[in-house]
Amino acid sequence: MLIRALPLLGVLLLPTTGSSQSVDILRNIGPIAVGVEAMRPNAERDGLPQVMLQTAVGLRLRQRGIPVEELKTAVENSQPILYVVVATLKSDNKYAYCVRIQLRQRVSLSQGNLSHLYWERTKTGMINESDLRDVMNTVLDFVDLFSNDYLWVNP
Repeated sequence: MLIRALPLLGVLLLPTTGSSQSVDILRNIGPIAVGVEAMRPNAERDGLPQVMLQTAVGLRLRQRGIPVEELKTAVENSQPILYVVVATLKSDNKYAYCVRIQLRQRVSLSQGNLSHLYWERTKTGMINESDLRDVMNTVLDFVDLFSNDYLWVNP
């Protein structure tokens, strides 16, 4: 009963792959879109451009057989969106970073709209400036985890 109440609050953290009770919420969710938050200019300059992330995530999902919708269409039709946020903070020759990937969908209620969280993963770390592009591996690892969960219930 508690698991059913949590989505109404907009909070649900799901274990990865194989737990059919937790990932079942992804069943028949349909095509998803990818949205990547804008990067800080220094992160873009040092090798982690937003366009590269957007392209890599969409390509990885398609390679895994997950239908991907255009972001504009998904927003207009309240379809699920896989949001990718890579927050960075540079100090000297190092970056602190936080990668967060969430599957969200806008839900309309009589009281207004809210964003329902279906799936989320987060990782923080430190990396040398010269290795910033390696943060892409973390993003793609999370995309693979999401893909595994999605495909578990949508074979």
